[in-house]
Amino acid sequence: MTTSRIKNKISAIVSSQLPEFVRNENPIFVSFIEAYYKFVEQDKNSQEIIQNLLLYNDIDSTTEDFIKYFLSNYASILPENIIANKKLAIKRIKDIYESKGSPLSFQLFFRIVFNQEIRVNFPYENVLIPSGGNFLQRRSLRVSTGSTTLDSVSDLTNRFLRVTKNNQEFRTPIIDVRTISSTLSEIFLDVNFLATSYDVNDVVNVTDATESGGNVLFTGNIEPTTVTVTISETGLGFKKGQIYNITADGGLGTQILVNNVTSVGGINEVSFVNFGHSYDNDFNVQISNDKNVPDSSLVGRIINDNTNGFLSHGNVRHTANGQILSNFGSNTSVSSSGTSTLSDNTKAILNFTLGALAIFPGEFTTNKGFLSEPDIRLQNDLLYQPFAYELVTGLDINNFKDIVLDTIHPAGQRLFNNRELSDTLDVRSSVSTTSSDTLTLTLFDDISNVDDSGFTIARILGAQLVDETGTIVDSGTVASDEQSYFAETYVVNQDPTSADSYIAGTTETF
Repeated sequence: MTTSRIKNKISAIVSSQLPEFVRNENPIFVSFIEAYYKFVEQDKNSQEIIQNLLLYNDIDSTTEDFIKYFLSNYASILPENIIANKKLAIKRIKDIYESKGSPLSFQLFFRIVFNQEIRVNFPYENVLIPSGGNFLQRRSLRVSTGSTTLDSVSDLTNRFLRVTKNNQEFRTPIIDVRTISSTLSEIFLDVNFLATSYDVNDVVNVTDATESGGNVLFTGNIEPTTVTVTISETGLGFKKGQIYNITADGGLGTQILVNNVTSVGGINEVSFVNFGHSYDNDFNVQISNDKNVPDSSLVGRIINDNTNGFLSHGNVRHTANGQILSNFGSNTSVSSSGTSTLSDNTKAILNFTLGALAIFPGEFTTNKGFLSEPDIRLQNDLLYQPFAYELVTGLDINNFKDIVLDTIHPAGQRLFNNRELSDTLDVRSSVSTTSSDTLTLTLFDDISNVDDSGFTIARILGAQLVDETGTIVDSGTVASDEQSYFAETYVVNQDPTSADSYIAGTTETF
């Protein structure tokens, strides 16, 4: 047995402590004394214990044989054959005692004893309670920062936003703050203590007092945001659940959700997902069923008249391949001809108005009152009752039931186990792949055969496949008697690159 736990060994100096005649006349006796001290200096023997008494009393430095005494003194609820590190278990046992009966105590206990991660469920949380759904309808203001002495605008949370209306001061608790930019924040208010009204450009402030007076910590102005939306053109082909980001007149941040559509996909109900900022005036937008928002305003706008033409708001120009084909005057009705059409009744038009207080759509924060929810159950006298809890583990209940009931089980409760069985399967395939040369398609310039009068009688486009080394691996020609072009109709005072296209991919025969 080693003596590594002590440094000052008596056996190393015992011979020097004996008289010289004893050492000379009785060498066997000296060897015996040295052997004796080497024996008592071995780990866990008397001399080693005396010298390291304080170390034995420290859980971090004690020996494995002494851990059982710590377990009996401080953690008698734990079995001696626990899987986890025993020293760690003893140091954390206080946490289990202090949190006994809580989900934390179960998680710590199973981690220490069984080296298992578990979850604790309380099934009564999913019991049907009539009218038990908590309904929340948030309110928020966009406020620009005038001055502040706070380190961060987020420090406004749990303070009171003050605004004066008709010589009366209203103090509304601030629930949350979202930073939009360095000079603009969204402040969420307690719906139970709102002012009678809020208006754009109202001055608001926050002080360090809960009542009147106090030192001003923050001052700002209420900025406009989108507050209502109406539908003037329903469009076609939209789908329920589509979300649109609305950017118009320099403003942004508004998100619209399509709540309901007609049988042909026309929008008949929308709601706000988020309210925007930096808008100057009320505005209209036109949206496409492909989730695009082509334009931001109906100023200078082509509006479908639901027949075979359109109504123009502004001078309208129709082009094809960059060449102007037609011009139409302002506020005129234009009909299409032939097989082409200038109408586009697939787009919807939404009208937005601005205001101060954003009112979010109401939402239920719990589903306890919804009988149709798959997780909601009727109360019974077993699992779905107030005095039952469920452990979600990978263990059989017989492996831990007795020890849990004797240690951390709360009195008056009923224990259930929801066992999760899992395994890892190797589904990797053994398919190998082989890479080949990259082939590039190259096209030749147009080749025209011209007769004596200069008239083109043939048009050929050459094509070839070239590998990475430049070698031609295949070639041919592309010939067609059709020419495709892009046509569009747009308002003259708009940028044509962002205008709505009413004829796209038109093909003509030549």
